[in-house]
Amino acid sequence: MPNPLPATLTTVAAVRNLPPSQAARKIPVHLRGVVTTPNGLRNSFFFADATARIAVDLTNPAPRFHAGDLVEIEGGSVAGWFAPSVLADRVTLIGQRDLPKARLFRMSELIGGDQDSQWIELEGLVRSAEVQAIWNGPTLVLNLDTGDGLASVRVMDFSSGG
Repeated sequence: MPNPLPATLTTVAAVRNLPPSQAARKIPVHLRGVVTTPNGLRNSFFFADATARIAVDLTNPAPRFHAGDLVEIEGGSVAGWFAPSVLADRVTLIGQRDLPKARLFRMSELIGGDQDSQWIELEGLVRSAEVQAIWNGPTLVLNLDTGDGLASVRVMDFSSGG
């Protein structure tokens, strides 16, 4: 007898804890939290509630959401690239909220994708910086030496100082 589908999931942690095969079954989700980062690659963003962080893809073109937007999401779970994520049928802007506190990681803790979509902090020395035309606009690309690895950091919203 197959496992019954859970009821509507109301926390990011509940979605992220799904095995990929179960997440792919589009289990209903209803989440409330804050947009941490818009994704420049497609109609999507990263999202946080009090329990965890997750990637959210939108089924329909929507207004661009911004970091700090407080939103309510209705949709379903999907397997995701590295971890389960959400396919949102509807996202409602409710207001604004402070971003969650980021956790400091070492580069070696980030290999393998376990921290996919998480709100992280890295410390290191910037070895180079240049503006490149990616993600449909100017993006600041930093090459960061963390002491235990190299990271390429992309900053979409930045001031050129000019």
